[in-house]
Amino acid sequence: MFRECLFVLRKIIDACNESFSPQKVGASRQTNRDTVWSVLTGQALGDTPSIVLHDVREIETWILRLLSSPVPVPTKTRVEVEIISPNLQPPLCFALPDHTRFTLVDFPLHLPLELLGVDICLKVLTLILLENKIVLQSRDYNALSMSVMAFVTMIYPLEYMFPAIPLLPTCMSCAEQLLLAPTPFVIGIPASFLMYKKNFKMPDDIWLVDLDSNKITAPSSLTEESLPPLPEPEGTILKNHLKQAMQLMDQVGSSVNIYYNSQSAWWHILYFVVSGMHDLSHKESSRL
Repeated sequence: MFRECLFVLRKIIDACNESFSPQKVGASRQTNRDTVWSVLTGQALGDTPSIVLHDVREIETWILRLLSSPVPVPTKTRVEVEIISPNLQPPLCFALPDHTRFTLVDFPLHLPLELLGVDICLKVLTLILLENKIVLQSRDYNALSMSVMAFVTMIYPLEYMFPAIPLLPTCMSCAEQLLLAPTPFVIGIPASFLMYKKNFKMPDDIWLVDLDSNKITAPSSLTEESLPPLPEPEGTILKNHLKQAMQLMDQVGSSVNIYYNSQSAWWHILYFVVSGMHDLSHKESSRL
């Protein structure tokens, strides 16, 4: 819903700019005019035309009204908001789930499954639960940042207490020093990050996950096979549930069925993986 509001807001601003473009008002293409975007971003050149200021005030009022909408009571009420004329788009419905349900997220939680596949995705999730240092890299900055946030969110109801950086910018001075942190972390870096950090060597205790090639690179002292497998038969059951959920999301069908089957699969992630890691820890303690 929040993305939909942002999308509509952008369309409104673009429409205002289009209506006041130099060609629309009979000016030459070389004429520089303040636009709604330039005023909203603080980049106005000089005396802003009154019609632009009027549009800016209307947009600010639209934003204020949206932010002033009442908050629905979880599982009891809902709020329908007409962000534009109902003739152009039906009202948006806002509601909050029961506190026992998953927390709300505004990014695709299933994206890592699509990019890496079920098997590799579960390996990365296991690495996170075992508090390893993990670096994800990709050429697609949007997919990279969304995947980092999705992985951290997947461990709900557990909460990731270590640093999680969706995108570590290459241009930031000494950004590579963050990879030397002694604590576990989940950090996303551009695929070209290490190429620009020529005097930096990746630490030996970091697991590198390449979203573009669907590959995990283990630390030099370990191998991918050293990662403990999920307990059986729970691991196989979990994988089957996730594959079924992904197939349902790819099919054109009932969105309700897709939602509930996907939710069931995520609960299997948390139950089986967490209980599996607990069993592994218990076995290790027994050996000691």
